[in-house]
Amino acid sequence: MRHTIEKQPSGTAAPDGLIFAKMKYRKAENNMRINQELGREIVKRLAEYIDVDINIMDLDGRIVASTDSARVNERHSGAIQVIETGEPLILNQETHHQYIGTKPGVNLPIIHQGNITGVVGVSGSPDAILRITGLIRVSVEIVLEQIYIKQQSFYRERQWANWFHQLMEPAGYDETKLREEAQYWLKNSIDTKWRVLVLTNVNAQNIFEEIQLELADTRLQLLFALPFADEEIIIVTSSPLGQVKNWAEQLNLQEGRLGVGEEGVGLAGIRKSYKQAKQALEFNKEQERITYSSDWYLKRLAVALPDEEFNNICAVYEERLNSLDPLYIQTLTCYFAMDFSVKETADALHIHRNTLQYRLEQVKEKVGLRPRIFYDAYILQLILNRML
Repeated sequence: MRHTIEKQPSGTAAPDGLIFAKMKYRKAENNMRINQELGREIVKRLAEYIDVDINIMDLDGRIVASTDSARVNERHSGAIQVIETGEPLILNQETHHQYIGTKPGVNLPIIHQGNITGVVGVSGSPDAILRITGLIRVSVEIVLEQIYIKQQSFYRERQWANWFHQLMEPAGYDETKLREEAQYWLKNSIDTKWRVLVLTNVNAQNIFEEIQLELADTRLQLLFALPFADEEIIIVTSSPLGQVKNWAEQLNLQEGRLGVGEEGVGLAGIRKSYKQAKQALEFNKEQERITYSSDWYLKRLAVALPDEEFNNICAVYEERLNSLDPLYIQTLTCYFAMDFSVKETADALHIHRNTLQYRLEQVKEKVGLRPRIFYDAYILQLILNRML
C-alpha cells in the first residue's frame, strides 16, 4: 500500500517555516524496519544530546524503545494511524484521548530509502516541540542510515569472506561459480592482476576497523579487505607494488607482521598470491615487520625441491655442515647475504678478513664445497635454506 502526506493534521498548527513535504511512501519490506534492537540503538544515541521524551514505534504501532522505559511494549494507536495514512499526527490535551496509549505530542513517520520503517513520537506541548520533533526525525533517519551502511558493509564483508573461504579450499574450487559471484559484486571482470597482503599475529577483529581507516586514507584499489581466521586480515589489491610498499611502510603496526604476495591474474592469481604471502611470513624468521614473497626466491626453490632429489645431491654435504660449529653457519649466511664481499662480511661479523678467509677454507676442507665458487655456493645456499 502507498501513502501520501498531504496536509497538516488537525489539533495544532505547525509553527511558521516548518512544512511537512507532500510525498508518497510505502511500508518498509527490508531489514531496516524499526524493531526493538534498532529502536534502542536510536534512543541511546539521541538521548545523550536531546532532553525530551522520545518514543520509537514499529510498524505494528508498538513502542519498541523509549526514554520512559515504562512505556516500552505499549500499543500506540496514534502511531498506527501515522503508518496507515502516512501523515504526521499532532495531539494536544483535547485530542490525545481519541487515541489509546498516547500523550500530547507529535508523531512523525520515519522514512528510510522511500519507505516508512516506523514512527517517532515526542511527548509534550505541540507548540513547543513540533520543530524539535522534525529535527529528531531527521536525526533518527540519519542514525538509521548509518546503521544501514554499517550492516551493508558487514553483509558485503561476509559475502567476500565466504567467497574467499571457497577459493582457498585445499580440494579446489568451483571456478565458474566464484567468477560469476565476483563479477556480479564488482560489476567488472575479476580477470585482472591482484596481489594479496596478509596481516598476521594480530587480534583481527579488534584491529580491523583501524586497518579500514588506514586503507580509506590511501589510493589503493581494493577488491576487499576482511578479517580471516582469528589472527589474520586479508587485503586484495590491484594497485602497483610501489603503491603497496608506500602504504605498507606507513602502516602503524605496533604488533603484527605483514606478508606481501606476488601479482597474479584472476582467481588462480589470488589463491597463489595468498599462499606466497603466507609462505613469506613463515620464512621470515627474523620477525621483520614487512616481508615480500619476491625476497625469498632461493628459499622457495629450496623447499619446492622434492626431498628425494635433494637428499641424492645434498645429504652428505648437509650432514658435514651440521657437524660444524654454528659459527660457520653464521659466517656462510652472512657471506652470501653480502654477495661474496669479504670486506663487507668481515665488517658485519666484526672479525678480521684473515679470520673470514680461514673459516671459508675450513668449510671447503670439512664439507667438500667451495663457498667462493658459484656452483658450490649455490648448493650450500640450498642446504642453508632447507636448514634455517
